[in-house]
Amino acid sequence: MAPCVYGFHQILTATSLLIYDFGSVANYHRRGMEGCNMQVTLNKNGTILLIELEGRLDTSTPPEFETQLLDLIERGETHLVFDLSRVEQVSASGLRVLIRAFKQVTYANGRMVFHSLNGRVKRLFEIAGLTMVFRIYETREEAVAGALFTRMLPVNILRKSNRHSGRTA
Repeated sequence: MAPCVYGFHQILTATSLLIYDFGSVANYHRRGMEGCNMQVTLNKNGTILLIELEGRLDTSTPPEFETQLLDLIERGETHLVFDLSRVEQVSASGLRVLIRAFKQVTYANGRMVFHSLNGRVKRLFEIAGLTMVFRIYETREEAVAGALFTRMLPVNILRKSNRHSGRTA
C-alpha cells in the first residue's frame, strides 16, 4: 500500500458511506506506518451525518480536514454526530477545528454532538471546558437522539421573541 500524500483522499464511495484518509508523507515516515494518521468515515442517516474519526486530531492533521468539514456544513449538513471512540489524541489545534465547526453549525441552526469519547479525549474536553459547550453522549443512539432534539430554540424564533418583547400589554 502506498503512503498517503499530503491532502484529502477519497478512498471509497458508496450510496451513503464515504471514507476519507488525511495524512502526510512526513507523518508516514515519522510514524513508520503504512497509511495515514487520520481516517474519516461519513455515513448519512436521514438528516444526520455520522462522522467517525480514527487516529489523531492534532497538528499532523492537514488543513484539508477542516476545509472539508466546513464545506459539508456550508452545503447543508447541519446535524453532525461525531464518533470519537477511535481517536487516539486531540490537541489544541484539533479542538480549534471542532470549535470552528460548532460555531458554523450553530449559525446554521444545526446541532453538533459527540459520543464514545475515550478517557484521554474526555479528560481533555473537561480541562478545556468543552463539556459545558458540546453535548457529549455515551452511545451513538443517545447522540443521534440528542442531535435531533436538543431543547434549543431556533435562532429565528429567538429573534421574533426579542422583537415582540418591547410591547406593553
